[in-house]
Amino acid sequence: MSIYNNRAGLDFKYAFERAKGPAIALGALIAVVALIWLASIVAEAFRQKQVTAYFEKQEIMPSEQTKLFVTVTNTGQQTANNVLVEVMPIDKTAISVFPSDNSISVLGAGESRTLELIVNPVGNALPGSYKVGITVEMHEKKSYAETIIRIVQ
Repeated sequence: MSIYNNRAGLDFKYAFERAKGPAIALGALIAVVALIWLASIVAEAFRQKQVTAYFEKQEIMPSEQTKLFVTVTNTGQQTANNVLVEVMPIDKTAISVFPSDNSISVLGAGESRTLELIVNPVGNALPGSYKVGITVEMHEKKSYAETIIRIVQ
């Protein structure tokens, strides 16, 4: 004797038909959310950045110095005046940046300017990766970027 009753049956077709509509709606909602999320990622990737930076040499010895190039771009529609650029090592006991405070008197809409700074390890800086933070103030808004220098033995 079994617990299954042949006469009662299991009508899965009816349950599937009832669930098909909500399942399609849920799938469509998930697809729309995924497309919006993907579009925002693609837009961010193609948006021009206000500040970018790179080192002349990514790795230096404790006795070496290197140049840091910071490019500031006016992504706004108007000329920017007195653009402030502050470049500071996160760990000031390991590296120094000169000059740390910079300004650009006038930067037209869509224009870029590249600043050249000197980066030195401080004393006997230990081998490792060190971050440098860059803050740009333009059109009463601040932008921030980081780059990493590596000290090797």
